[in-house]
Amino acid sequence: MKNICKIMIILGFLVTAAVAVAEDNWHSQGSITTTATGLVEVVLPAELHEINAGKGRSDILDLSLFGPDGNSRAFELFWRSIGESRPMDLEPQKRELLDDNRLLIESTLPAGYSYNFVRAEIDYDNYAGKADIECLLDGKWQMLATGVAVQRDMGALAVWADVPSAPYTAVRLTFSGYDRDFSKIPVFVRSVRVTGKRLGSDYARDELQPSFEEAAIDNGSELRVMLPGSGLALEKLEVKTAAPFKGIWEIGYEKMQLGRRDFEMVTQGRVAAIGSEPLKLTIDCSRVWKQRVMLIRLVSDDYFGRVDQIKVLTRLPRLVFAVDQPGEWVFKTGLDKPVLIMEEPGVHSRTPEPLSISNLKEQGEWRSENLLKNYSLRGGPFNSAGYAFKAEFKVGSPGFYQLVTDAKIGLNRFQDSLRIVKDETQIPYFLGRSEVRHLAVTSEKSYDAAANRSTWLIKLPEGAQLNALRLYARGIFERSLTFERHVAGKVSWQPWQTRQWKNRSDGESALTLSLQDFPADQTDIRMHVDHGSNQPLDIYGISGLYTANDLFFIAHEAGDYELFGGNPGVRAPAYDLAIIQQKLLDMTPVKIPVGPVLDIADAATSEKPVDQGAPFNNAGYSWIATFTVTAPGFYQLGLNLQASLDDNKKGQRLVRNDRQVPFFAGASEKAKTDIFVNPVYDKKANATTCEIKLPAASKQWQSIRIHSSGVFSREAVLEISKPGRLGWQAFKKAPWTSRSESNTVLEIPLSGLREGETDLRLLIAHGDNSPITISSVEATYYTESLFFHAAEAGEYRLYGGNSKARAPVYDLALIKDHMLKNEPNRIQLGEAAAFSGDLDIKRQFDEAFSETGWGLYAVLGVVTLLLIVIIIRLFPEDEKASQAAAAQSADQASAPASESPASAENTDAKSSEPVETPKPAPPPESDKP
Repeated sequence: MKNICKIMIILGFLVTAAVAVAEDNWHSQGSITTTATGLVEVVLPAELHEINAGKGRSDILDLSLFGPDGNSRAFELFWRSIGESRPMDLEPQKRELLDDNRLLIESTLPAGYSYNFVRAEIDYDNYAGKADIECLLDGKWQMLATGVAVQRDMGALAVWADVPSAPYTAVRLTFSGYDRDFSKIPVFVRSVRVTGKRLGSDYARDELQPSFEEAAIDNGSELRVMLPGSGLALEKLEVKTAAPFKGIWEIGYEKMQLGRRDFEMVTQGRVAAIGSEPLKLTIDCSRVWKQRVMLIRLVSDDYFGRVDQIKVLTRLPRLVFAVDQPGEWVFKTGLDKPVLIMEEPGVHSRTPEPLSISNLKEQGEWRSENLLKNYSLRGGPFNSAGYAFKAEFKVGSPGFYQLVTDAKIGLNRFQDSLRIVKDETQIPYFLGRSEVRHLAVTSEKSYDAAANRSTWLIKLPEGAQLNALRLYARGIFERSLTFERHVAGKVSWQPWQTRQWKNRSDGESALTLSLQDFPADQTDIRMHVDHGSNQPLDIYGISGLYTANDLFFIAHEAGDYELFGGNPGVRAPAYDLAIIQQKLLDMTPVKIPVGPVLDIADAATSEKPVDQGAPFNNAGYSWIATFTVTAPGFYQLGLNLQASLDDNKKGQRLVRNDRQVPFFAGASEKAKTDIFVNPVYDKKANATTCEIKLPAASKQWQSIRIHSSGVFSREAVLEISKPGRLGWQAFKKAPWTSRSESNTVLEIPLSGLREGETDLRLLIAHGDNSPITISSVEATYYTESLFFHAAEAGEYRLYGGNSKARAPVYDLALIKDHMLKNEPNRIQLGEAAAFSGDLDIKRQFDEAFSETGWGLYAVLGVVTLLLIVIIIRLFPEDEKASQAAAAQSADQASAPASESPASAENTDAKSSEPVETPKPAPPPESDKP
């Protein structure tokens, strides 16, 4: 028995402790203090709104009520009370017989009702008369019915009338009675009855001013609004901007998708006109918002400035409960006690005492502590090999954090390789939404007073791949801005973009210039602003825009943390955050900045390639371009126009100190170059001609792009010169139709262009229409980058223009995938110069007489030829001497007279035959036996 009692006591302590722990796990709370018992009605503040996660319904909240004794109490939630109707008999406070025999009766009406009907019964059965009915409202008598006839109703004579419903405070009836001769006689009233409807409670409303964070997105801003509670019944939003907003607004919430915070749109709309309050955007949003965070996106092509204030108009429910003892009554959320919000109260006739909830506070620690207690969110081991940089930061205490990245981290192209590390162990994280951030750029301004033109030289940060530039100015103005950049193969600045900047108010204005097609290896932009007849425009700010993401993570412990990145060989991490992702979206993280970014000297990426190029022979090359490497390393060489248009790009060679430097080519990408044109309009023929001079003759040209604007339909004819340059002939025809006033482009392919052709002519006949304007012409071609490893700093050369050179085969191609894991240094090829192919005599001599050279064979060949010539010149003299000796012997033998003519002829014939070596003369035939 004693053991059973001990067990019961222990169980009692455990249950009590469990209940106490559960009650301490509240999220937010508020309280009221009562001094008497009775019914109490309060408006539930926004801070005590929390959607019950288990039910998932918009009309069920998680709310608990505790009395002064610490025990929970029952209560009721409803939106509003429409009241109930009830008849009431009145006691007259005033009866007065007037001098003209009229009877006046006046009664006070009970407060808290809205009255809509008045009835009075007469005490006689045979009576004719009428009555006037007045009611007192706001201290003034109002005549509501006149000359109401006395009629029989429900077995009695009476007068009655419907009156406009209102909370009247008194009623007055004036009766006039008549006899059979219609003489005025007094009348006697038996009773007065009115029908009243108890005044209901309308929706309780509150105007909230929540905190918010503003982040720049493409062509606009994204506002992250932190509401004081979840499950709020919203009615209207008001957004105050620095300048008038005209564009598209979107409202949504945060959603986790593929380990990244994403925007899930709920509703959207468009502002097409500027209203009477131009700086206030009003959005009707009648819905229950289940989340604590609301996202508002404002997208506009026009500048609207920063957002200064957000207001939220919301409906709040009412709460009724019975006070059974004076003291402090506490309301708490987060204890998983679902309560339904009814449309009307269960009982209409009650009259509770109105009070208000105060001492509102939130237990902010419950979110991160609850996650740390219930979930073990830790990553796997970390290997730092291959990472290019790291940054250290400190965490002061466990909790939910937002790591704010800087420009160096945000501009690194290997975003998937980011890792948060603590004690060589990965810390799971997820990425926030992409935000457009600002980066300072330097600029130098000059002013030409004679031309009333300002010029800015803008210097972009080295190695920063910016998305756009943003310029800031104030006042009412309209200016034309011209932007210039350097173009490979061309001298000095070249036109790039032209923009119109207009501001119709005295406030701030901004112009955004896209850098999407700006070369990655360039950093200089020149801007001209023509002021016309106006004063110079003061552009007081220029900043670069880039896209970045913050990292959100849960820290289990305080201490030193590290962020690693810049590794091209790893994929994006896949952490298991699905179990808590929705809980994280409703939390407000603590922002911490990242520390200084330090470069890591990784041995795996610092190894030099072992491939070395062969000696180089510059014979046959027609152009050369140089560039300088400042330090050894991995480089990406951007080609200039001439190198890109080389008809035999595979024959190009990269050279350093007369030796080839192995390289491999990157992917081809389409490029364009501006062509200066001067369109000529022939009024008589109503046609426009435009001579186009290609910068160089090449088979690499892809197309011609012609720019114009307006609504039109034409046929464009591209012509080439006839053989012998005797006129023009059609080359390509293309229809050109534009259905809007914006810029339009016609692209004509140059496939089949005659080899060596550079002169083209564009002909556009306008028919019966007004001429169109050719604003600009571009020629397109494909270019590529060359990747190589520079073993030393110094000047390098690229040779090209050799139609007979074959494509090189370097061993470097075997490891190009490994090299591309590293971030290359980007450099641009210099201007090309003509090259005659002059040979280095000493180098050629050494090569010719090397072990494998051809010099020895050439010398042997020359010696052989010389010997042959000598032999040919010596042997003809010996032959003549032999022939002379033979002739002398013949003369001596022919001295006897007996020699016959035949013998003489034979002898002459034999002596005339050529001989190779001298021989003795044969004896005469007469001496033969």
